[in-house]
Amino acid sequence: MPFVWTEALSVQVKEIDEQHQQFFKLVNEVLSVLDEASVTKEHAEEVLKQLNEYAQFHLTTEEKYFDQCHYPDADAHLAAHNAYRETVAKALDQIHHSQDYALLIRDITLFAGRWLTEHIRVMDQEYVACFHECGIR
Repeated sequence: MPFVWTEALSVQVKEIDEQHQQFFKLVNEVLSVLDEASVTKEHAEEVLKQLNEYAQFHLTTEEKYFDQCHYPDADAHLAAHNAYRETVAKALDQIHHSQDYALLIRDITLFAGRWLTEHIRVMDQEYVACFHECGIR
């Protein structure tokens, strides 16, 4: 099941919308790689690592704007980001100790895609007005 960014997920901030689209693209790439019969553990881990690095980059971008715009709900939003980071970090650690790496990677990737979709729909929509008032579009 591919994850698809739609206008309904737009936060009306060009940079962040583009990052969300790229995040979905990377989630779908990981899932696609896992569907290849000849996928190696190293290749699967590499694409998952790319997804995780991009996720960190994206979350940091939002957090930069929280500070810049004095976003009043930054603490709650940051807690959600940190919970995501912690969940993925634990899962990444488990991959190194698992024989069924493909299943774990698929689970992490599906979690990332679902988390991002729900996070955009709920929490990210809450900062739109603040960012716009701050001049970020």
